[in-house]
Amino acid sequence: MSKINEASLLTVIIPIGIGDTAWRELLPLLEKLPKATQIIFSATSLQFKDEIVGSRHLGLFNVKFIEGQKGRAGQMNRAAQEAHGKYLWFLHADSRFEQDAIDVLVARLSAHPEAFFYFKLKFSESQNPVVALNAHGANLRSKFLKMPFGDQGFCFSHELFLRLGGYDENAPYGEDHLLVWAARHAKVPIVELPAWIATSARKYEVNGWTRTTLKHVWLTTKQATPQFLQLFRSFL
Repeated sequence: MSKINEASLLTVIIPIGIGDTAWRELLPLLEKLPKATQIIFSATSLQFKDEIVGSRHLGLFNVKFIEGQKGRAGQMNRAAQEAHGKYLWFLHADSRFEQDAIDVLVARLSAHPEAFFYFKLKFSESQNPVVALNAHGANLRSKFLKMPFGDQGFCFSHELFLRLGGYDENAPYGEDHLLVWAARHAKVPIVELPAWIATSARKYEVNGWTRTTLKHVWLTTKQATPQFLQLFRSFL
């Protein structure tokens, strides 16, 4: 497996929401990371600190647990301030991946350190073919419109994150979407990695496929329209 140089460490950042326990299944997967990796959990309380920091799966890593006010954007920004790594990999607590995802990521970071990387998306824990259609649509949107979302495992240099201004803590939703647009306006290459990240389909199963899909399409269109217009004007 390719390795990031010891002087160019990777920091993995995992925000944890109130009552979220999906991170428990993520811990064994983190063992696949290069041993020099720093792992930061950013939560809204200290409820799970001892369980996470003391996990046998993370014993060989530099693990940090930070606590602050709720809001995913703020959680990720606070974690980035504590990061030591040259590269930041943002994962959701319900993200799932295989060894090939790490291998591909590490290799591409070394070859293209200027890029904004994301993974192909699929849903776990669901046999519903309609939900699979959503994943296919998300991958087409990401590839052709250059609009990946945060559940696709954003990864880029720490320097780029600071240059883009981090996640917008004032945005009512879609802070990940807005960060992609900040990268596009800065002419940063948005690059799909040839590996998968799986995410939970629970929100579709709980709230209904049609309702959830229409809501996401509406909110994304509402947020993306002024960004597309700004991008278009820049070419005139």
